[in-house]
Amino acid sequence: MRLIRLRFTKVNRAKYISHLDLNRTFSRALRRANIPLWYTEGFNPHPYINFALPLPLGVESVNDAMDIKIEGDIPCDEIQARLNEVLPDDIKITACDEAVMQVKDIKNARYSLLFDGERVSLPELEKRLGGELKAMKKVKSGHKRVIKEVDITEYVKDYTLTQTEGDILLTITLPAGSSFNISPMLLLDAIFATENTEDNSNMRYVKNIRRKRLLTEDFEEFR
Repeated sequence: MRLIRLRFTKVNRAKYISHLDLNRTFSRALRRANIPLWYTEGFNPHPYINFALPLPLGVESVNDAMDIKIEGDIPCDEIQARLNEVLPDDIKITACDEAVMQVKDIKNARYSLLFDGERVSLPELEKRLGGELKAMKKVKSGHKRVIKEVDITEYVKDYTLTQTEGDILLTITLPAGSSFNISPMLLLDAIFATENTEDNSNMRYVKNIRRKRLLTEDFEEFR
Protein backbone atom coordinates (compact mmCIF):
# COMPACT_ATOMS: atom_id res chain seq x y z
CA MET A 1 0.00 0.00 0.00
CA ARG A 2 1.30 3.46 -0.97
CA LEU A 3 0.13 6.90 0.12
CA ILE A 4 -0.03 9.09 -2.98
CA ARG A 5 -0.51 12.87 -2.95
CA LEU A 6 -2.26 14.40 -5.96
CA ARG A 7 -2.06 18.12 -6.69
CA PHE A 8 -4.90 19.52 -8.75
CA THR A 9 -6.58 22.67 -10.04
CA LYS A 10 -10.23 23.56 -9.46
CA VAL A 11 -11.08 26.63 -11.51
CA ASN A 12 -13.78 28.36 -13.56
CA ARG A 13 -17.11 26.51 -13.28
CA ALA A 14 -15.61 23.86 -11.00
CA LYS A 15 -15.29 26.39 -8.17
CA TYR A 16 -19.06 26.02 -7.67
CA ILE A 17 -18.76 22.27 -7.01
CA SER A 18 -19.32 21.56 -3.33
CA HIS A 19 -16.81 19.53 -1.35
CA LEU A 20 -19.21 16.56 -1.25
CA ASP A 21 -19.67 16.66 -5.03
CA LEU A 22 -15.93 17.04 -5.53
CA ASN A 23 -15.42 13.87 -3.51
CA ARG A 24 -17.96 12.11 -5.71
CA THR A 25 -16.30 13.44 -8.87
CA PHE A 26 -12.91 12.09 -7.88
CA SER A 27 -14.36 8.77 -6.69
CA ARG A 28 -15.95 8.23 -10.10
CA ALA A 29 -12.82 9.40 -11.93
CA LEU A 30 -10.58 7.03 -9.97
CA ARG A 31 -12.87 4.11 -10.85
CA ARG A 32 -13.05 5.09 -14.54
CA ALA A 33 -9.25 5.47 -14.66
CA ASN A 34 -8.81 1.98 -13.17
CA ILE A 35 -6.52 3.21 -10.42
CA PRO A 36 -5.75 0.27 -8.08
CA LEU A 37 -7.09 1.83 -4.90
CA TRP A 38 -6.51 0.38 -1.44
CA TYR A 39 -9.76 -0.43 0.39
CA THR A 40 -10.42 -0.51 4.11
CA GLU A 41 -11.35 -3.81 5.73
CA GLY A 42 -14.54 -4.66 7.59
CA PHE A 43 -18.25 -4.80 6.75
CA ASN A 44 -18.23 -1.65 4.61
CA PRO A 45 -14.93 -1.44 2.66
CA HIS A 46 -14.24 1.91 1.03
CA PRO A 47 -11.25 3.51 -0.71
CA TYR A 48 -9.02 5.94 1.16
CA ILE A 49 -9.54 9.42 -0.33
CA ASN A 50 -8.65 12.45 1.77
CA PHE A 51 -8.64 16.13 0.77
CA ALA A 52 -6.01 18.20 2.57
CA LEU A 53 -8.08 21.34 3.14
CA PRO A 54 -11.57 21.64 1.60
CA LEU A 55 -12.30 24.88 -0.21
CA PRO A 56 -15.22 27.23 0.45
CA LEU A 57 -17.78 27.21 -2.37
CA GLY A 58 -16.89 29.77 -5.03
CA VAL A 59 -13.13 29.75 -4.36
CA GLU A 60 -10.73 28.53 -7.04
CA SER A 61 -7.51 26.65 -6.42
CA VAL A 62 -4.47 26.10 -8.60
CA ASN A 63 -2.50 23.95 -6.15
CA ASP A 64 -4.91 21.86 -4.08
CA ALA A 65 -4.01 18.50 -2.55
CA MET A 66 -5.69 15.16 -1.98
CA ASP A 67 -4.34 11.82 -0.80
CA ILE A 68 -5.20 8.33 -2.00
CA LYS A 69 -3.90 4.94 -0.96
CA ILE A 70 -3.16 2.52 -3.77
CA GLU A 71 -1.98 -1.04 -4.28
CA GLY A 72 0.87 -2.04 -6.56
CA ASP A 73 3.64 -0.08 -8.23
CA ILE A 74 1.78 1.93 -10.89
CA PRO A 75 3.94 5.00 -11.70
CA CYS A 76 2.74 8.42 -10.61
CA ASP A 77 2.93 9.85 -14.12
CA GLU A 78 0.55 7.13 -15.31
CA ILE A 79 -1.89 7.89 -12.47
CA GLN A 80 -1.82 11.55 -13.49
CA ALA A 81 -2.35 10.80 -17.18
CA ARG A 82 -5.21 8.36 -16.57
CA LEU A 83 -7.07 10.73 -14.28
CA ASN A 84 -6.70 13.74 -16.57
CA GLU A 85 -8.33 11.73 -19.35
CA VAL A 86 -11.55 11.32 -17.34
CA LEU A 87 -11.74 14.43 -15.14
CA PRO A 88 -13.81 17.51 -16.15
CA ASP A 89 -11.96 20.27 -18.03
CA ASP A 90 -11.85 22.62 -15.03
CA ILE A 91 -10.32 20.01 -12.70
CA LYS A 92 -6.86 18.75 -13.66
CA ILE A 93 -4.09 16.84 -11.90
CA THR A 94 -0.89 18.90 -12.01
CA ALA A 95 1.39 16.64 -9.97
CA CYS A 96 1.48 13.16 -8.45
CA ASP A 97 4.04 12.10 -5.84
CA GLU A 98 4.53 9.98 -2.75
CA ALA A 99 3.25 11.97 0.24
CA VAL A 100 6.01 13.58 2.33
CA MET A 101 4.25 15.68 4.98
CA GLN A 102 1.13 15.05 7.05
CA VAL A 103 -2.06 17.03 6.46
CA LYS A 104 -1.83 18.36 10.02
CA ASP A 105 1.38 20.18 8.94
CA ILE A 106 -0.74 22.69 6.97
CA LYS A 107 -0.86 25.90 9.00
CA ASN A 108 -1.14 28.64 6.34
CA ALA A 109 -2.47 29.27 2.85
CA ARG A 110 -1.72 31.85 0.18
CA TYR A 111 -4.70 33.48 -1.54
CA SER A 112 -5.33 36.03 -4.27
CA LEU A 113 -8.49 38.15 -4.27
CA LEU A 114 -9.33 40.25 -7.31
CA PHE A 115 -11.45 43.22 -6.23
CA ASP A 116 -13.79 45.03 -8.61
CA GLY A 117 -12.24 48.46 -9.17
CA GLU A 118 -15.67 49.94 -9.83
CA ARG A 119 -16.89 48.98 -6.34
CA VAL A 120 -13.84 49.70 -4.20
CA SER A 121 -10.65 51.74 -4.66
CA LEU A 122 -7.04 50.92 -3.83
CA PRO A 123 -6.74 53.68 -1.17
CA GLU A 124 -9.95 52.47 0.47
CA LEU A 125 -8.72 48.90 0.63
CA GLU A 126 -5.36 50.03 2.02
CA LYS A 127 -7.16 51.95 4.75
CA ARG A 128 -9.49 49.10 5.64
CA LEU A 129 -6.72 46.48 5.72
CA GLY A 130 -4.59 48.73 7.87
CA GLY A 131 -7.31 49.22 10.48
CA GLU A 132 -9.11 47.00 12.97
CA LEU A 133 -10.54 43.86 11.40
CA LYS A 134 -13.37 42.06 13.19
CA ALA A 135 -16.01 39.64 11.93
CA MET A 136 -18.57 37.12 13.15
CA LYS A 137 -17.26 33.54 13.11
CA LYS A 138 -18.53 30.14 14.23
CA VAL A 139 -16.32 28.94 17.10
CA LYS A 140 -16.40 26.05 19.54
CA SER A 141 -17.82 26.68 23.00
CA GLY A 142 -17.71 23.44 24.94
CA HIS A 143 -19.55 20.86 22.83
CA LYS A 144 -21.44 23.49 20.85
CA ARG A 145 -20.66 25.89 18.03
CA VAL A 146 -21.63 29.50 18.58
CA ILE A 147 -21.31 32.64 16.50
CA LYS A 148 -18.86 35.03 18.08
CA GLU A 149 -17.10 38.23 17.05
CA VAL A 150 -13.40 37.56 16.45
CA ASP A 151 -10.55 40.01 15.95
CA ILE A 152 -8.32 38.89 13.04
CA THR A 153 -6.25 42.09 12.83
CA GLU A 154 -3.02 40.41 13.99
CA TYR A 155 -3.31 37.74 11.28
CA VAL A 156 -3.64 40.20 8.39
CA LYS A 157 -0.02 41.30 7.97
CA ASP A 158 1.56 39.40 5.08
CA TYR A 159 -0.11 40.86 2.01
CA THR A 160 0.40 43.01 -1.08
CA LEU A 161 -2.05 45.24 -2.97
CA THR A 162 -1.56 46.07 -6.64
CA GLN A 163 -3.64 47.86 -9.27
CA THR A 164 -4.27 45.68 -12.30
CA GLU A 165 -6.27 46.87 -15.34
CA GLY A 166 -8.65 48.92 -13.26
CA ASP A 167 -9.15 46.25 -10.60
CA ILE A 168 -7.18 45.61 -7.39
CA LEU A 169 -5.32 42.38 -6.66
CA LEU A 170 -4.81 41.39 -3.02
CA THR A 171 -2.31 38.60 -2.41
CA ILE A 172 -2.35 37.46 1.20
CA THR A 173 -1.24 34.66 3.53
CA LEU A 174 -3.80 33.56 6.13
CA PRO A 175 -3.84 30.90 8.85
CA ALA A 176 -5.26 27.63 7.52
CA GLY A 177 -5.70 24.12 8.79
CA SER A 178 -7.82 21.97 11.06
CA SER A 179 -6.88 23.75 14.31
CA PHE A 180 -7.30 27.39 13.20
CA ASN A 181 -8.50 28.78 9.92
CA ILE A 182 -9.32 32.21 8.50
CA SER A 183 -11.17 31.84 5.23
CA PRO A 184 -11.12 34.53 2.54
CA MET A 185 -14.86 34.96 3.14
CA LEU A 186 -14.22 35.81 6.80
CA LEU A 187 -11.57 38.27 5.67
CA LEU A 188 -14.10 39.94 3.35
CA ASP A 189 -16.60 40.17 6.19
CA ALA A 190 -13.95 41.88 8.33
CA ILE A 191 -12.87 44.29 5.59
CA PHE A 192 -16.44 45.39 4.88
CA ALA A 193 -17.82 45.04 8.42
CA THR A 194 -19.24 48.56 8.34
CA GLU A 195 -21.15 48.00 5.10
CA ASN A 196 -24.92 47.55 5.33
CA THR A 197 -25.77 45.22 2.45
CA GLU A 198 -29.32 43.97 1.95
CA ASP A 199 -28.19 40.50 0.91
CA ASN A 200 -25.53 40.41 3.66
CA SER A 201 -22.93 39.32 1.10
CA ASN A 202 -19.54 40.91 0.54
CA MET A 203 -18.75 38.68 -2.44
CA ARG A 204 -20.09 41.47 -4.67
CA TYR A 205 -16.79 43.32 -4.16
CA VAL A 206 -14.63 40.56 -5.67
CA LYS A 207 -14.42 39.10 -9.15
CA ASN A 208 -12.35 36.08 -8.20
CA ILE A 209 -10.85 34.35 -5.16
CA ARG A 210 -8.11 31.79 -5.63
CA ARG A 211 -6.07 29.67 -3.26
CA LYS A 212 -2.56 29.47 -4.65
CA ARG A 213 -0.50 27.54 -2.11
CA LEU A 214 -0.76 25.41 1.03
CA LEU A 215 2.00 26.16 3.53
CA THR A 216 3.44 24.80 6.78
CA GLU A 217 3.95 26.72 10.02
CA ASP A 218 7.36 27.80 8.69
CA PHE A 219 5.76 28.84 5.38
CA GLU A 220 7.31 25.94 3.49
CA GLU A 221 5.43 24.41 0.57
CA PHE A 222 3.19 21.56 1.70
CA ARG A 223 4.46 18.37 0.04
